[in-house]
Amino acid sequence: GFASYFSIPADAENAINGEWCDAPGKELFDTVKAAFPNGKIIAEDLGYITDDVRELLTYTDFPGMKVLQFAFDPTLESNYLPHKFDRNCIVYTGTHDNDTIIGWTTSAKSAEVEIAKLYLNCRDVSQLNWDMMKVALMSVADTCILTMGDIIGLDSEGRINTPSTIGVNWKWRIKGECINGWLAAIIYNNTFVYGRLPKKTDESLGNIQP
Repeated sequence: GFASYFSIPADAENAINGEWCDAPGKELFDTVKAAFPNGKIIAEDLGYITDDVRELLTYTDFPGMKVLQFAFDPTLESNYLPHKFDRNCIVYTGTHDNDTIIGWTTSAKSAEVEIAKLYLNCRDVSQLNWDMMKVALMSVADTCILTMGDIIGLDSEGRINTPSTIGVNWKWRIKGECINGWLAAIIYNNTFVYGRLPKKTDESLGNIQP
């Protein structure tokens, strides 16, 4: 919407007479950067990407989003595959609008799940959540964001939001007993192995073992 948008008259009964308009993306973000020179902005560049969007992303240098659940179409041509990443991006296994990884294995097309297993070298689909998260962590993406539902291995019961539905969303909460030293050790060791620990860490964390 910052590169171009579809304009429809307010009194129109439908969108037939709408038209595409250029949006003031460059001028807008020049103003934003001048006002907030240290601001951190992530570009939600999901879905169908046009040349004007690519041009605006290059101009602003904002990191785009890479969602692994969108990566595994049978053609293996997806730009969400980690070997196609550049560093200036944020990798997610899924966002709040996606199913959990384990839930995705039953809701996605079977061909996509098979490609995911092949790409991730996953032999046991029940472990696909960690196989996918490890690939996200080991990617060159500057930032990796994982969901707690995937970390504790929930199926669709851990889904946060289903787009275009009401009444059942944003109600999931983690139980206190799920956060413990055993889980902390797994998270610590994986972020350590793939070079994603903060530059300054509490030395006591180095004693955590899985």
